[in-house]
Amino acid sequence: MTALQRIRERVKLDCFGVDFDVADDGRLILFEANAAMNLLAKKGLAYPHPKFAEEAMLESYFALLDSRIGAQAG
Repeated sequence: MTALQRIRERVKLDCFGVDFDVADDGRLILFEANAAMNLLAKKGLAYPHPKFAEEAMLESYFALLDSRIGAQAG
């Protein structure tokens, strides 16, 4: 979790994706971190995304939008 938090601190974006795995010894194996997320993409999915993951992502994204819109209005 510490390594993931450090990535979050360094990537200066509100929304971004991180592809990673955890090695048997607990080390983080980072494949990529970028602004291109395709969680909602449905076409060509070999494995469907878990419903809870989509719902959590949407909830977080809309909360972010609401906070940004509120900051702009205030």
